[in-house]
Amino acid sequence: MRKLSILGILALLVFTACQKEVDFQADANNNNGSGSGNGNGNGNAQELTGSYRFVGVDGQTASTVSLVQSGMTARTEATGIYYTKNNAGTLLIDATKFNFSNIGYLIDTSIKVKAYMNNVLLVEQDQDWYYEMPPQTDAFTYRRVNADSLHFPGGFTLGSSLTPPNSIGTVPPPDGARISWSGDTLLLKMVMNVNTTVTQAGVPNQIRANSTNVMKFKKS
Repeated sequence: MRKLSILGILALLVFTACQKEVDFQADANNNNGSGSGNGNGNGNAQELTGSYRFVGVDGQTASTVSLVQSGMTARTEATGIYYTKNNAGTLLIDATKFNFSNIGYLIDTSIKVKAYMNNVLLVEQDQDWYYEMPPQTDAFTYRRVNADSLHFPGGFTLGSSLTPPNSIGTVPPPDGARISWSGDTLLLKMVMNVNTTVTQAGVPNQIRANSTNVMKFKKS
């Protein structure tokens, strides 16, 4: 029973951590990722300011939660790739702000979950992942760092109010993004990395998570 209890807690923690990652996170150190998303990598291809239609988010995520209790080491790993559906909303970029209007989307996919006890694989299964973001409207001040990098001095928190209340850890709002183009579609790439420890019921849980999200906006 103790093993099942530990594994159950780990599975829940990983799943909520993965849900947290939906929120367009970026590297808290403003590293802004190491690539250019799905585009051609040319940040100067088009003028950034203008009106856009939101066409979706492509993302991938990986999380690991581990703990030691009663001499046993338990670890759960979760990985997933998603493409949003029911995408809606617009973006207006002026000289100083990203102005989002009624941005909404749906994630309806699954994540691969593996649970280990003392490094022995006990469970491997797909777990449903469903997340729906109602329309959100917000504006974020930005600064152009160079041809393909942006800095958001006040952070970028679109959708953060909709994360599950039991998400673990406190992830600082992203402050950077890498931009590129695919034809007339702007690709806004953000990377998130978390390495922290959260105590649950007196037991320290080591949490490592990373995700890469590419928001896509078609220029009007």
